[in-house]
Amino acid sequence: MKNVYLASLNPMHFSHRNTFLEAERQLNQKVFLCICQNALKDGGLFTLEERVEIAHKFYGIPREQIIMLSKKEEIISVIKNSTKIIRGIRSEKDLVEVKKLVEHYGVSEDFKKVLFINVPDSMKLISSSLLISKIKLDTYSLAENWVPDQLICLIKEKLNIKKLPSE
Repeated sequence: MKNVYLASLNPMHFSHRNTFLEAERQLNQKVFLCICQNALKDGGLFTLEERVEIAHKFYGIPREQIIMLSKKEEIISVIKNSTKIIRGIRSEKDLVEVKKLVEHYGVSEDFKKVLFINVPDSMKLISSSLLISKIKLDTYSLAENWVPDQLICLIKEKLNIKKLPSE
């Protein structure tokens, strides 16, 4: 495996997609989207299988470039066998999280493989957890355009929320 973008994507949003596409552009090579459970986060809203489907259906990532990792050993193997490990970076907080993950998986020597992709200013506020919070509180507007509109409906369904998002 060459270049991997390891992320929990729970749920995937346009900033994740931007990081994936920007990594492919910068490297001028394919990047494999490795969807896994972040050991520093709770289980989240969607199953790994659902996240794979979302990445393909809503963001157009080819299935052959999506890998689902459900075990710690699989994640470590992918890290060890990769050329580049892609991570989007919005702030110092993201760098701290990557360092914690590297420690958790015991792959400190692989930190040098990390390629940080700067998240554009227009996307720095986007996060999966904030998106879910905003939807729960009914403060997310479709005009914010963090995810495809159809995904908002899926998220609301998962959260058992009947009302459509504010326009």
